[in-house]
Amino acid sequence: MLGDELLERGKAESRGSARADIGRGVFEVDRVWHPSELNSLKTCPFVFLARHGMKLRRGEMPDFEVPPLEIGILAHAILRDFHAEPVPASEELARARMDEIVRRRLAPADVNGQGPHSVFDPSLWKIRRQQIVAVLHRYVDFAVHDALDGFETQSAYLDNALPPARLGEVLLCGRPDHVSTHRAGDRIDGIRIDDFKYSAASGSTARLLKESFQIPTYAYLAIQALGADPSVRTDGRYLLLRSPENPVISYSINEAVIDDVRMRVEALIRKVHEGKLHPDPTEKQDCIDCEYRRLCRMYGG
Repeated sequence: MLGDELLERGKAESRGSARADIGRGVFEVDRVWHPSELNSLKTCPFVFLARHGMKLRRGEMPDFEVPPLEIGILAHAILRDFHAEPVPASEELARARMDEIVRRRLAPADVNGQGPHSVFDPSLWKIRRQQIVAVLHRYVDFAVHDALDGFETQSAYLDNALPPARLGEVLLCGRPDHVSTHRAGDRIDGIRIDDFKYSAASGSTARLLKESFQIPTYAYLAIQALGADPSVRTDGRYLLLRSPENPVISYSINEAVIDDVRMRVEALIRKVHEGKLHPDPTEKQDCIDCEYRRLCRMYGG
């Protein structure tokens, strides 16, 4: 009486959260993987399925915040313009260059609240603008010190994708915000990677970024693209756009870190190949803020 279609749907629903297990070999894994996909997969396989498999997004951003995507676009444009020329050895000159770029790039938002893709609430924009500019001023200090230390921007990879490279069994890609190198003669003996994040400093943020695949992936890809020795000294920095007082989380990348990343990535990709994408959050407290919590069967659990 109910019909085959409704019966099949009932069987699927009876599986609960396991209904997200889609079967072995359904997802193609022999392709290029981006760190954001790996981070989603590490956070929760169902988040990866919803965000990157089914391409689901929250319908509307909350109207009480400036969209992080807009902030990121503006910050990246400012950074790209700042590094279009060698960084001055003087903090005063570098700060003046940054201020000129900031005024030019943020003028539409300052005048009429117009961002790259949306219009901002004036009061919110005033708060976020102050935070962004304060972090950019702190970034100038780091950039000047890097220049004095002999680091030079790799303009070919300034907010551009690095060539894909295979780490173990997995082909990786990525686009860092800034790559700089230090040379001893013709040999690269130091690499620094910068990545901007629309985040505020906290213990949980530091932990998440330390576990993130982004900086290690960018570091590995940069070493491969630049033909540097795998043991080259490599430093990564996340710059937090909502923490002007404490804007940097940094750590060193070495061969042991890269090898650990390789093993973690290969384990995650095997999970995708096997189709085991049911909800399995690394931290269950993160489910409270997850935009996909109403879709999975852990909601309210």
